[in-house]
Amino acid sequence: MTGGRYRLIGSTASPYAIKLRALMRYRRIPHDWVIMTKALRAATAHLKPMLIPVLQYPDGSFRGETTTLAYDLEARHQGRSV
Repeated sequence: MTGGRYRLIGSTASPYAIKLRALMRYRRIPHDWVIMTKALRAATAHLKPMLIPVLQYPDGSFRGETTTLAYDLEARHQGRSV
């Protein structure tokens, strides 16, 4: 992962992943959109519940649950608030 960028792991079939991607684009938060794979599923197996989207933070940690992620990103980044 490129330093200082988030990695949004999801699928175009998930409305929640699309919602979080739209939020990150609107807020101009640097991120890479990645489709969930078996390897990524294994890397995020510790998250409960195992749903998409999953956001990998620049420090390498993974977090899930769209609403919680939206609030966390709001607290971490200034400008273009939602």
